[in-house]
Amino acid sequence: MVRPAGKEMSPLDDGFRLRTQQVFEFWMQTYELALRRGQANGRVSASIDPRAAAFALVAEIEGILGLAKNSQDRRALKIGSQNLRRRLDALSRDGCEASRPWTALA
Repeated sequence: MVRPAGKEMSPLDDGFRLRTQQVFEFWMQTYELALRRGQANGRVSASIDPRAAAFALVAEIEGILGLAKNSQDRRALKIGSQNLRRRLDALSRDGCEASRPWTALA
């Protein structure tokens, strides 16, 4: 999780901000590539914008982790992961179960 250090140090140190941004960019590019591959093989809806979806996934994960850390309550992680699963389900082609390999993670 990059959030705490990035949030505190980015305004103070431009070099740190750039390095932190590179981590986030790599993370988003990884999701974007996976979503594009999913679109190519028919598992992910062709109607989504992979870059926008990747940005939203990273933002949601960072938010979930930040809220869970702040609350010190495992229920926050459980609720967050359930919501994240729903977001991933919404990306799948036609809601097809076979399109959602992450359902095996339950």
